[in-house]
Amino acid sequence: DEVLKKNSIGYLLEDKNFIELIYSTLVSWNMDSRGAKMKYFDDFFVNIRKNHDYFVYLSNFKLERISEEKIKEVSSKLEILFSKLEVMNSKGRLVSNSKIMHFILPHLVMPMDRKNTLMFFYNNTGESKNKFLEIFESSWYIAKRMNLSYYLDDDWNRTIPKIIDNAIIAKKI
Repeated sequence: DEVLKKNSIGYLLEDKNFIELIYSTLVSWNMDSRGAKMKYFDDFFVNIRKNHDYFVYLSNFKLERISEEKIKEVSSKLEILFSKLEVMNSKGRLVSNSKIMHFILPHLVMPMDRKNTLMFFYNNTGESKNKFLEIFESSWYIAKRMNLSYYLDDDWNRTIPKIIDNAIIAKKI
């Protein structure tokens, strides 16, 4: 029981070292360079912790297993979480929020960026909450209609959302 607790999202979100790892990863992914400016770690930490319940609820879902009846509910919770995640001092939130969500909810949300994801879906790099939700629902649609589990591995394709992301990057979808 203790092992299960230590591997749960709720437990990890209580661990300051885990949240430091998320922060450091985002910095290494250039989320604090050029025009993107992250909030200082203490503010980042408080904001992630403030959204604990949304992360825990959403951790119960895998993209490819969400039913037609549940997709609107999951999308609605993601919309609330997206709106409440305030980890950047700069305007853009789609890239930072999707990467944080992917880090914490890797089986649900794919990481999104301007160069690949937004250009693939919209042929522009403009960010918005609506685009985030449309891309999420499109990835769900793809996951429901294609058996992507064949491509799962222990390398770059560890989750269905990441397989979709990698296919977009490779322009194979």
